[in-house]
Amino acid sequence: MNRRGVIVLCIFLTLLTGGCGRSSGPDDGVRKEEGAGMPFEESIQIAKGYRDIYKKAVKEDAVGTFETTRLIVERIGKEGYAASDFYNQVNMENPEKVRMFARQVEEKKEAGVSLFIVNDSGGFTRYDLKTANGNVDVLKSSLYWEGGVPKSDYKEAYRTKTWVCDEEGYLFFERNSLTGAGSGRVAVRLQPLDDSCRELNRKYLLPAGYHQNNMFTTDWDEDDYRNLNLYDLYEKLYTMKTGKAAPYEFALTGRTYEVPEEEFEAVFQDFFQIDSQAIRQRTTYYEEKNTYEYRPRGLYDKGTTPDVPFPEVVSYEENEDGTLKLTVNAVWPKKSLEKAFRHEVVVRPLNGGGYQYVSNHVVPSDENVEPEWYMDRLTEEQWQEYYGGNG
Repeated sequence: MNRRGVIVLCIFLTLLTGGCGRSSGPDDGVRKEEGAGMPFEESIQIAKGYRDIYKKAVKEDAVGTFETTRLIVERIGKEGYAASDFYNQVNMENPEKVRMFARQVEEKKEAGVSLFIVNDSGGFTRYDLKTANGNVDVLKSSLYWEGGVPKSDYKEAYRTKTWVCDEEGYLFFERNSLTGAGSGRVAVRLQPLDDSCRELNRKYLLPAGYHQNNMFTTDWDEDDYRNLNLYDLYEKLYTMKTGKAAPYEFALTGRTYEVPEEEFEAVFQDFFQIDSQAIRQRTTYYEEKNTYEYRPRGLYDKGTTPDVPFPEVVSYEENEDGTLKLTVNAVWPKKSLEKAFRHEVVVRPLNGGGYQYVSNHVVPSDENVEPEWYMDRLTEEQWQEYYGGNG
């Protein structure tokens, strides 16, 4: 999987067994005192321990790929540390250390642990956690590479505002806003997830995700696309089809494009079993020109928050007709929720590695949250009000 695949991802995961309130194994003795002292020198030594992986990835232009990130996480884990990745695509190494720490937080004991989150540039963010009297204090530092040399020169200390570790296997914590700018929100999966679920998630869910589209937050199927906003999906599907960003620029004054019929329809027909008539019913089509109108989101409908959930396939089954039914949890770090809602996605694998989305169904529950991160596109009347004739 290349860097783009990881990023689109838009990227991070569910449970199999256990909870945060128990220890699954003894300390291996690799570190005598975790969470203590200045981490810079130690972090540099840890990075030198996987420099061979990083140098090979640089040579092969593979820094940030899933495979490189997995190898780095595993190497740090072999040194006895708890380690995961920024997008939660790799099972955590040594999660029992974090579980034990979480239990000690609940018991208001004194304890410490270090957690390493590997990023897509081959470095990592390190969280040295300490607890006493039920409080959790964090020393955050970063390791990065410069000219093949590991460097660590950033640190930040704070007390957590939020600390949630529940039985489903996720740890959420965030900085107290009074001690620093922003939330510093962290979400890491402690419980392992089946590799097949992770692969299905990377292929079918993460590329589209929940950001600025409603494909996975509303019910629809091949017989009824009325709930789908096709304009929301056009740019995402264009990128998924071509590997490039759609050539339609956001503009403060508003922009209107006319996209050739063949180009516009092909994007949807690669990923849906949908005919031209159904597409035209949900969009603006100029029959005399054989073009579709397309307006990118702009200043007034760009959306209000970057804090969007991410999908995580937790189980799947193969149907008799060859389709796959994926059960998906929406993980929402902003609310410390491992299941903001659950939905079922049916996909149809095609010969040659392609696929089509068949349906989506949101599983009803009183605990489901409203997709407050999603903003409807401007109606024609609203667009004219805000932009007038500036198309």
